[in-house]
Amino acid sequence: MTVRNVRMMRPAWFSLLVFAAAGCSKGTSDYLAVSGTVMIDGKPADGVKVDFWPANEAEADSRDRYASGFTDRNGRFEIRSMSDSGIPPGEYKVTFSRQVAGGKGVDPKKKATNTHESLPDKYLTREKTDITAQVTKEKTSFTFELSTRAK
Repeated sequence: MTVRNVRMMRPAWFSLLVFAAAGCSKGTSDYLAVSGTVMIDGKPADGVKVDFWPANEAEADSRDRYASGFTDRNGRFEIRSMSDSGIPPGEYKVTFSRQVAGGKGVDPKKKATNTHESLPDKYLTREKTDITAQVTKEKTSFTFELSTRAK
């Protein structure tokens, strides 16, 4: 093969690589932006970490199926996955965590000392939570009512 032949084949090889890479990557066009509100004891909850985990254990390690976010002072949140473009439709287990210090919520973006978890254990892990969310094209916004009171 001559140098001229190799140079002429470069565009063809490049095109082949681009198409192969596109075929291997998982498209995110089916991913949905998910948001909602968290209420604790009937009030909007600030600084709550909200995690969406795949309900199907076989998908539990999927980076694109796990997503999280934090609530603002109005209790509103938007979750982001590793792909940063939402999550695929499906059923999710939802967990919640809220660190407090001195009786007040801690800004999750700032490092704080002497904090403790303010929510009951039943909200903290995907193994214990009984809260689920069915994400569909029609349903991407959720309201979660949590309680710190013992039942």
